[in-house]
Amino acid sequence: MVLPGILQIPAYAGVLFEDGRPGEDMRSVVAARCSRLAALSASLEYVIPHHVLKTAVGGAETMADQLSHVLELIDSGRIRVQILPDDAGTRAGLAGHFRLFSFHDRLPMAYAEHVSGGVLIDDMAEVHRLGALWGTLSAFAYDPSHSCALIKEAEREYRVD
Repeated sequence: MVLPGILQIPAYAGVLFEDGRPGEDMRSVVAARCSRLAALSASLEYVIPHHVLKTAVGGAETMADQLSHVLELIDSGRIRVQILPDDAGTRAGLAGHFRLFSFHDRLPMAYAEHVSGGVLIDDMAEVHRLGALWGTLSAFAYDPSHSCALIKEAEREYRVD
């Protein structure tokens, strides 16, 4: 697993796309991915497995810059992050990223990412199952303050390397 696409900086996303689609010019895809957050006005919440912080996508400098970006987003109030410990009592949700969306004027939906894209989920039973899964992950994860400290620690370690 890697950081959610909407949180990725161009250098981090570029490495992922280069490795996944060798030989293709991915600049426009990377630019689109990295600009999505600016288009949203909502506050976003994430549960991120701890091992994602230790997976050096693009090397130490890229990871330090990526984690610095995540910390800036946390400090700005745009996102809330909880880190799921490696020894958490659950492995649920580790198969891939998913998002839950709630609206004032329509039913909730979910979006699940996979290796070649993603799928919008509007089946209410599945949306409710993913909502329950979110609750489980959030309950097993560290609180936002401790999670932020872990991200800062990982960012510092990458800067030293």
